[in-house]
Amino acid sequence: MPPRPLSILPLLLATLLGACARSFPATVPTTWAASPDAQPAVPVVIARALREDPPLPGEPAEGWEALEHANESVPATSHETDRAHHAH
Repeated sequence: MPPRPLSILPLLLATLLGACARSFPATVPTTWAASPDAQPAVPVVIARALREDPPLPGEPAEGWEALEHANESVPATSHETDRAHHAH
């Protein structure tokens, strides 16, 4: 009589778990958040847009991360953009 599939399952599971690596690093790198020597996380301001108005174009955007990066990549004047707006 052939063995039942359920009786093979524990043997297969034990074989797979026995083949897993059990080594851990001796020290935790300081770049990991779990390291005791890691730098504290930067506090995140979630409701800033609800409490204050965003800066206007050309004003410093300190603390407004998305606006800081957006101002760097957008040219000051663009004739292509002007033509695209007039076409619509």
